[in-house]
Parts: sequence; C-alpha cells; structure tokens
Amino acid sequence: MADKIFPVGLRTFAKRENAPDFVLGTLVVDVDAFTAWLNGEAMKYATDYKGAKQVKFSISTNKSDGRVNFSVDTYGLEQKNESMPTLKERATLEDLNPPPDINSELPF
Repeated sequence: MADKIFPVGLRTFAKRENAPDFVLGTLVVDVDAFTAWLNGEAMKYATDYKGAKQVKFSISTNKSDGRVNFSVDTYGLEQKNESMPTLKERATLEDLNPPPDINSELPF
C-alpha cells in the first residue's frame, strides 16, 4: 500500500467527550496553506469533472485516537508528470503561447 498523502492546511481533531453521536470531530482549514497546496502539489492529483478540476479525498478514522483524517484518494489515478505547472504558471504559459487561430487555416 502506498504512503498516504495528507493535504497541507487541513487539521482534524477528535470529537469532544460530551459531543453527540452524530459529531465526528472538528476540521480546521488554514486557508493560505491549503490554497497554496491546492495550486501546487495537489495539481498532481487533480482530475477533470465536467470541465472543473477536483481533488478527491478519502475520509478515514485514526485507530489510535478516533480522529477523522483526510488523505488524497489516488485510487485509479494515472501517474502524472512531477513537473506539472501550477494554475498560475499555466495561465502565464497560455498568455505567452496563445492557441492558434483555427479560422486562419480554413480554405474559405
């Protein structure tokens, strides 16, 4: 089994002792760290769904303390190029190399 990939910027905590049964725990998102991770390393695991990029997570519990954990679900993902550009880098590359005008190649 491959090592789990945990997203940067997400922290989980076990539920409080007096919390109701339907509560699983607490999730805290460090917006800056999570956004940086999504725009960087996470792009290796991104897939397209109806024209939008998404990263799928597996949700599990920690056996030692019952904490809920999120890890990148890599099941079925093809190995992607390690040097895939970030969203910001791709936007810059597209500005420098715009797609060709397909109408200019039409014979009429």
